[in-house]
Amino acid sequence: MGAALNHMTHGLEERDRVKELFGRLRSSHFLNNYFSEMVEAVFDQSGIPRQIHGDGLMAAFGPSAICRTIQINGDRSMLGKPPIDVGIGLPTDEVIVGNIGSRRRLEYIVIGDGVNTGSRVQAVNKDFGTTILITLTTYEAVKDEFECRLMPGRNCGVSLTR
Repeated sequence: MGAALNHMTHGLEERDRVKELFGRLRSSHFLNNYFSEMVEAVFDQSGIPRQIHGDGLMAAFGPSAICRTIQINGDRSMLGKPPIDVGIGLPTDEVIVGNIGSRRRLEYIVIGDGVNTGSRVQAVNKDFGTTILITLTTYEAVKDEFECRLMPGRNCGVSLTR
């Protein structure tokens, strides 16, 4: 009787483990589809997809990825699915782009203060409940083309609203 109970317990644990793995596989499939769209948007604007970190993508690009996200969320809405909650940080700065590394392992990389600033600005979206935050330098470059609002209490942010 004890052996049968142990066998049944082991079977239930195994079932739960398989369900968890399947759930992760589905989430990985979702992210792969999303990143496929985002990387295409980067390439469409002659951009450079740099790195994928978990559910984040770092790239040097023009504005088309923003439009692609809006399109994806519109399609998801039509299917009754929730929108993809994204945060985009857009600095305007000089960066160094090129192959960096050793003879055995080169990596095409983008480095500089603009990369670090973009990461920090992107992270602040959660604090404000915004989708796109730009730096004041970026604001100066786009203020006549987009409606923006200054974010309170931060030196980094203007929310892009159009």
